[in-house]
Amino acid sequence: MIMMIAVGMLLPLQAAMNAMFGKGGGHPLWGGLINFIVGLSLLISSCLILRPPLPSFQALAALPYWAWGGGVVGGCGGCGVG
Repeated sequence: MIMMIAVGMLLPLQAAMNAMFGKGGGHPLWGGLINFIVGLSLLISSCLILRPPLPSFQALAALPYWAWGGGVVGGCGGCGVG
């Protein structure tokens, strides 16, 4: 619960952090890539530590087509703000 509140409090700062990656990388696309690598590293580490069960292919295939758009929106947001 405390982690959710802390992350929620940091969300307004995310655009500024992404913009700093874009400036430091010299281009918004590099900023987006840096942001993605940092986030992916955290997710992989979390999965290795917490070991959640893998979702089944059938469960993923049953998702509506628009659910896959979240990754596209996140990628565009990370690059666009940077």
